[in-house]
Amino acid sequence: MAHLRTRWIWLALVLALAAAACGGGDGDDEPTEAADAADDPTEAAEEEATEEEPAETEAPTEEEPAATEEVSEDGGSEEAAAGGDAENPEPPADLVAAAEEEGSLVFYSVPDESIAQGISEEFMARYDVTVEFVRLVSADLQQRFAAEASTGEPAADLILLSDTPFFGEAFDEGWLTPLPEAGVEYPEAFPEEFITQDGRTAVVSVNGTVLGYNTDLVTEPPTDWTDLASEAAAGNIAISDPTTSAANVFFWNLIRNEYGDELLEQIAANEPTFTGGAVPSAQALAAGEVAYATPQVSAILDGLIAEGAPVDYILPDVTTGSEIAVGISTEAANPNAARLFAHFILTREGNELLTVPYNTASPWGTNLPAGYERPDPAALGTAEEIYSLLGAQ
Repeated sequence: MAHLRTRWIWLALVLALAAAACGGGDGDDEPTEAADAADDPTEAAEEEATEEEPAETEAPTEEEPAATEEVSEDGGSEEAAAGGDAENPEPPADLVAAAEEEGSLVFYSVPDESIAQGISEEFMARYDVTVEFVRLVSADLQQRFAAEASTGEPAADLILLSDTPFFGEAFDEGWLTPLPEAGVEYPEAFPEEFITQDGRTAVVSVNGTVLGYNTDLVTEPPTDWTDLASEAAAGNIAISDPTTSAANVFFWNLIRNEYGDELLEQIAANEPTFTGGAVPSAQALAAGEVAYATPQVSAILDGLIAEGAPVDYILPDVTTGSEIAVGISTEAANPNAARLFAHFILTREGNELLTVPYNTASPWGTNLPAGYERPDPAALGTAEEIYSLLGAQ
């Protein structure tokens, strides 16, 4: 297993929780250094990120990169698929060679640290490319990438970011290259409904929003979102600040449409604590500072549960979530490695390695919640109303 070194501020919080027999989790958090990949606990809510070095994942030494199938001379061009089936086409042989000649890849990631870590290791087990990543929350990733890309010198070769209007802006500004133009073909059987931004990118991960609760403080598990308006929840709720992420606005817009303004007002009357993202909300939950926390991400809470924290969660019938798309930097320092990585996570095999182990859903259909509703971009226009209803301003 590769050894991953990262810098993440949340680790300090995790260690503090561990001392109290509570596990640590990672979500939309700041970069800081992690001790060991195997012990690193676990996208989609947010804190500010600092200008830290990217987390480096060392190239595997115990495994040889997985061999790709031999391709014909006329089938190995960058533009042509090199073989394989409709779900798992092999990458072009010359793309693999070019990526391994570059030898490195840097990406920015909104998905949880453990997810970025895990998919990096899976990629390196197959290809001779060293991977580094920086974990950022959505707002900070957008700001940082835009500032770098506008100078023509982005530090990230690739981004994994919530599929929001920022992608359209980045394509229009020339900061990102549409996947087809970059020579990355969608697998023949890739679900068309998850090809977005006018065909320029695709969703690679679906994170259904869950409701977390502290098992020491809540005797009867909640059943749906209306539990947040109960008397028992008064003064006992941690909410990821809806101003930090478009995904949070999508979530509250769905709840508003389903239950009406009244529920949001009742939740506001319970005087929730607004935090910088899912990570601090989850940490407050694990520490027993609150009984409920939402919007939450299963990967973050699973990390805390694995560490022995008294937390659990439910996935209500009515839910939406954060949909993560992939973008390749137009001025990437390692463009071929970025293209190969994008190819890998678009295949069903690679995509399910990105999602299934972390209880997130794949656009290929695996783990998609039965009552899941896709984010409505029009919801962003209701953001100020939602902030006001929740008392977030």
